[in-house]
Amino acid sequence: RDNIMHEQELISSLNEAMEQGQIQMYLQPQMSSEGKLLGAEALVRLYSSEFGVVGPLKFIPLLEEHNAVHMIDLFVLNKVCKFQYDNVKNGKPIIPISVNFSKKTLIHPSLIDAVKEIIDKYNTPKGYVQIEITETISDMDHLIISNIANSLRKMGFELAMDDFGTKYANMETLVN
Repeated sequence: RDNIMHEQELISSLNEAMEQGQIQMYLQPQMSSEGKLLGAEALVRLYSSEFGVVGPLKFIPLLEEHNAVHMIDLFVLNKVCKFQYDNVKNGKPIIPISVNFSKKTLIHPSLIDAVKEIIDKYNTPKGYVQIEITETISDMDHLIISNIANSLRKMGFELAMDDFGTKYANMETLVN
């Protein structure tokens, strides 16, 4: 029961932090060896009046532990889609941007509906948002992952493995 109360407090605090701008997205450029901008990766930081800038390694594991990481992942996806929308609306060029999704986000029951709502809201151009799976998925049912991946691809997302080539994030996982 204490765990449920703690989880509800964490979710409430997270919602408040997102609404008050304490959680911010940054874009890290991805460059070619010739110095050409190829795209970007969306990164997230938490700004705390008590602790200053807090990197994701400090707060993401806590969110994963309490099954709330999907809130951050969808928050960042929303920010990225809005960024792309604003650039198109203002006649600015757009670049592919990757968004990290935790495996817990991938298996969240409302993921596909939430993602569809975000891309529909901003009329996100296909091919300009890539979802990177941040952990190994070897322990997950490949049929489940395959179904989720197919649904996301049908919506126009490219999928990638973050830290490709490490542990189980390899070609075998992508092929299966």
